Order: sequence, then structure tokens, then C-alpha cells
Amino acid sequence: MSVYKVTFQEKAPRINIDVPTMMKTLGGFKFVFDGTPREEIWKKFTASLFNNEEIATDLGEWQRNICFNLKAYNALHLNLDRYGEFLPIDLSGETWFIFNITHSIEADLTKSSKEIIDGKESSYVKEISFNPSPEDLIFKTSYDGFMGIYCQKGFIDLINGHSGLEFNEDLRAI
Repeated sequence: MSVYKVTFQEKAPRINIDVPTMMKTLGGFKFVFDGTPREEIWKKFTASLFNNEEIATDLGEWQRNICFNLKAYNALHLNLDRYGEFLPIDLSGETWFIFNITHSIEADLTKSSKEIIDGKESSYVKEISFNPSPEDLIFKTSYDGFMGIYCQKGFIDLINGHSGLEFNEDLRAI
């Protein structure tokens, strides 16, 4: 089964939320979406667009997380709820949702490696590979510090008709 790295189209909106305010409001948790559910402590934050961009797609990006406008959320959330949680934000008076992916799988360590710096393994991924089950439509991994979003063709098929994402067979893509 092919695995793809999810990246964002150039035209996808880049969403900005004031991180210090968010951390203070949420009790100062370590600011990483690391597969931990956040729904119980989440507040609907006010967001803006970087550089006053126009919203040209119904999927956007916040801190390497997929954001869904209301149309995309309504169409997709029932199929994606098992892979994460949708956290509401207010973007220019419209409700959008950050998709906090809580589903993770382990990298195939026989085919994955990290950069060696000064004789020690770093956190920089050199190669990464997975052996997902067919049910693993979208996931993150601890191997890259939960920074990447990975998916299979079933996710690509599911979001067909929605724009803002790209899918790269090079799993090291940024």
C-alpha cells in the first residue's frame, strides 16, 4: 500500500492564532499536537490569516495541521472522527476546525533512519517508511515527533472535491 505525505498547496490559507494567548488560556500545555486529545480543554480561539491572504480553498494550514472550513467539515467529519478531533476556531467571522490527528502508527524501523550529527542520532528524519493497515487512512507518528501528516489513497479519495492539500510520495517532503 502506498503512503503519502500530506502537504499544503501554495494557495491554501495559512492560519494564525496567537500562541502565547492560547497557551495561557489552555493552562500552558506543551504546544505540540502529539496525538494527545485536546478537545476537553479547547476554547474557540480567534484566528487570522497570515499576510491578509484570501481564502481560496476549503482546507488550510495551522502549525502543520489541516484546517477545515464549515463546508469541508460538514462533508467529512463523520468519516474522519475516528482519526482525530475537530477543534473549532473563529476565522474572520467564520467557523473553521483544526483537525488534531490523534491516530498514530509506528514507523517501520527496518526502513527508517534519522540523520547522525556528531555521532548521535538526531530528530531529523533521513528515511521513513510505514506498514499501515487498510484502516489507517490518515495518521501521524512519534518517529518524526508527530510533525508530519501521512495518509493512504483512501483519504485522498475521501477528500476528493476539496482543495488545499497535496500528496507526496516522498515522505520526507516538507
